[in-house]
Amino acid sequence: MTRRTWQNTAQRGLTLLEVVVALALFALVATAVLGGLGVGILGAGNLAGQAQVITLAQAQMESVKQQPYSLTGTYALIPAPPGYAIQVSATDTVPTYLQAIAVTVSSEDRSFTLEGYRANRVPGVAPSGQPPTPTPTPVATPTPTPTPTPQWTPVASAPNRIRSGGALTTDGTNLYAFRGNGASDFWRYSPTLNAWVSLASAPNNVQSGGALAYANGFVYGFRGAAKVDFWRYTIAGDAWSAMADFPAKVDWGGALASNGANTLYAFRGDGTDTFAAYSISGNLWSYLPTAPGPVADGGALAYANGYVYALQGDLQTAFWRYNVAGGSWEVLASTPAAVGQGGALAWNGGDYVYALGGNNAGSFWRYSISGNAWSALPDTPAAVDDGGALGYAVGAGYALRGNNSTDFWKFQ
Repeated sequence: MTRRTWQNTAQRGLTLLEVVVALALFALVATAVLGGLGVGILGAGNLAGQAQVITLAQAQMESVKQQPYSLTGTYALIPAPPGYAIQVSATDTVPTYLQAIAVTVSSEDRSFTLEGYRANRVPGVAPSGQPPTPTPTPVATPTPTPTPTPQWTPVASAPNRIRSGGALTTDGTNLYAFRGNGASDFWRYSPTLNAWVSLASAPNNVQSGGALAYANGFVYGFRGAAKVDFWRYTIAGDAWSAMADFPAKVDWGGALASNGANTLYAFRGDGTDTFAAYSISGNLWSYLPTAPGPVADGGALAYANGYVYALQGDLQTAFWRYNVAGGSWEVLASTPAAVGQGGALAWNGGDYVYALGGNNAGSFWRYSISGNAWSALPDTPAAVDDGGALGYAVGAGYALRGNNSTDFWKFQ
């Protein structure tokens, strides 16, 4: 009788190929068709069970329940022209998972003995007869792209010195500005051309409390200066018209914001908590719930997605928003420092509201709507004070310094 043993000296399971070769060499056949015992390798005949013969690292075998195991059986040559195939019969039920360490075959009685380990489970391997459970491919957690920090760039200076009553608004393409400073100057700035153009002068001199807002081809404006005057500028006709006066005088902290449709929102300022809405179609003012505190110099408004965001100014850090649908105010995270003359707001059309702190300082901040949190940004190139204003157009922000200067900057 000829007998030979193949030993796994590397202490890993014999591969299925090694088992096949061991049997095929002693049977002197050209083809080995083996299934059942291992993924199409050992099988057929009267095997009492199904198994997957697998090669595992020692650490994997030790991580599951396992036992020493010995499987015996016989094999027979089956004609399979132009050669032979091997049909295997086992004397015992084959375990679900099997690691072959050595296999001994006899060419005389055509018997074999497989020595190794059996296990109830193997990580990532399905029971026989079922598709293997795929091992999940690790997916790298994407690193959030940080929001770029805006940088300041000087652009074309305003046509004249700006002071109290200075204001900005935008139609999305151009910016429109009051000079304030007790003058009636009104200008348009083109971001594309980086150039200013003088437009028809306002109906009267604009001073503290001067404000602007855009809606549907028109620019609306408060005169301020402790007056009730309220006007509308027709962009297509380059002409001003008087509209319904505000119900009370507007002064320091006067502000306007537009919902882009039929309504403007307004602070009267002047140390009061007055808050009102203007119906464009009705040319009519109506009072809304009062602000949470008195608004004065540095008061500002910005509309964003159904809310009106507001700075109290008056050297306070209070920041609020008005829920248009709910008709109520909400106190938000305070600004990083007190807001005074030159305080301003501008919404970027996304998650951020930008703010100037004014008060003869360079404070510049960004408010996250989703996070209800402020972040300090690089200071303005010079101190901002009365007449400071913000606008956002064509993917960038713009700021008037005020403070009796012509300085005009871009941030992006």
